[in-house]
Amino acid sequence: HINALDGAPIVYDHWLSWELRYYLGDSPRAQLVWYPSAEWLSRDVCHLPTPSYFAAPEAAAWRWLAVLNAAGARLQPIARTPLVLYRITCEQELP
Repeated sequence: HINALDGAPIVYDHWLSWELRYYLGDSPRAQLVWYPSAEWLSRDVCHLPTPSYFAAPEAAAWRWLAVLNAAGARLQPIARTPLVLYRITCEQELP
């Protein structure tokens, strides 16, 4: 699903790191960015380039979703595999 996204998307990940890069193959279409915590991503999420996405195991995503929602981000699930892939939008575009 990630390699099928339009454009040159950015995918934020916390759980898989090099493993996700491995599964995307030699020429992934997405730029993968690791964040150490939901709080760190929440500081940047509405200031980062779009399109952007968030990949997370469904059982672990609830805490991240709550923190990102509080920061003004909305995450819509667009694919469910072992990970859920969420498209990120913001309530308002921030400068």
